[in-house]
Amino acid sequence: MRYLFTALLFFTLWSCSEPLPEINKTLNTSTLVPLPVEVVEGEGFAFSINENTQITYGDAELLAQAEILAEEIKMVSGYDLSVSEGVPGQNTIHLSLDGLSVSDSPEAYQLNSSQMQLNLTANAPAGMYYAVQTLRQLLPVEIKE
Repeated sequence: MRYLFTALLFFTLWSCSEPLPEINKTLNTSTLVPLPVEVVEGEGFAFSINENTQITYGDAELLAQAEILAEEIKMVSGYDLSVSEGVPGQNTIHLSLDGLSVSDSPEAYQLNSSQMQLNLTANAPAGMYYAVQTLRQLLPVEIKE
C-alpha cells in the first residue's frame, strides 16, 4: 500500500503564536506512519495556528475528520477552533475531497501549506483519514507532553 504525502511546507508548520513555547523546527519524516511516498519542502513562511484559525471542510462526509483534527489541536494548544462546512479562506485549515492528479488511490492525499492556509486534499475519505493522522504526527512533541 502506498500513501502520497506531498507537503509544500517549510515545516515550521506548528510555530504557533503565543502562548505556545518555541518548538523544534526540523522535519523528520522517517518517523511518520505510514511513511510518505514523497515529501517536498517549500521555502517561505510557515502557516501558523492561532486562536482565530478555522477548520473548514468541503464535503459533509469530512465533518468527523475535521472535528478530530480540531480536538487534537485543542489538546496541544488550548485553541478551541471552529469547524464549519465551507471554502478555504485566510487563516484556515481546509479539508476537501478532490481527484488528485498524482494518484487515483482512494488512500492518496496531499498536505499543502502557505502562510495563509493549510489544505488537506484526498481522493476519498480513507485518504483524508491518513492526511489527518499525518498532520497529527507533525504536532510538536514538546507541546503534546
